[in-house]
Amino acid sequence: MILHSAAFAFVLLLFSGGEWDKVREIAPGSERGEAIANLLADDSVDLESAELTLSWEAGQRAADSLEFELAFRIQEQLYRRVPAEWSGVNMALTAHKLGRWQTADLVLGELLESKPTDAAGLWSQRGIFALGDGRQRLAREYFGRAICLGSPDATGILAREDLALYNFEPARAGFRAALASNSKHPWALRGWGLSLLGAAALHPGTRN
Repeated sequence: MILHSAAFAFVLLLFSGGEWDKVREIAPGSERGEAIANLLADDSVDLESAELTLSWEAGQRAADSLEFELAFRIQEQLYRRVPAEWSGVNMALTAHKLGRWQTADLVLGELLESKPTDAAGLWSQRGIFALGDGRQRLAREYFGRAICLGSPDATGILAREDLALYNFEPARAGFRAALASNSKHPWALRGWGLSLLGAAALHPGTRN
């Protein structure tokens, strides 16, 4: 029997719906996550919002359970299907936890090219990933871009790096700028105080 294209698409839709119904019957956990990862790899049928939500929850649950490889498989497919900030950031965070800095950096770079709603936050996160991978020069470039867009977090992180290197003047300036943007910044006030005290505060018994 030969099916017309419309009928064939309808059959595919029914098959996909049935498969997703089976997934919903599986208790949340690794088995459901594996099933979702396999379904997401099938490009023959578009995903409905309920299925996207189910997939997102499965990826988050896997990451929270430290099943990062499974989380990455799900999140990578979600980002491929829906290249948005929410899917890209989730994938980048998991890639970073797996030690895949280049993947995380590439995804955030792609998001920044798409006129995101929080470009400052993405540049700052990109800087954090670069810093964690030991790429200080690149991290400073990323943080600088974040600062230009008004990120108090990036300002504070750079100030903290300067403080660790005993560069007290730029550290003071950075913490001061972070506090000007957010007077309740979680650690900028402490950093500001330490930068005023100088080396003696970091290593008692020494002099500035």
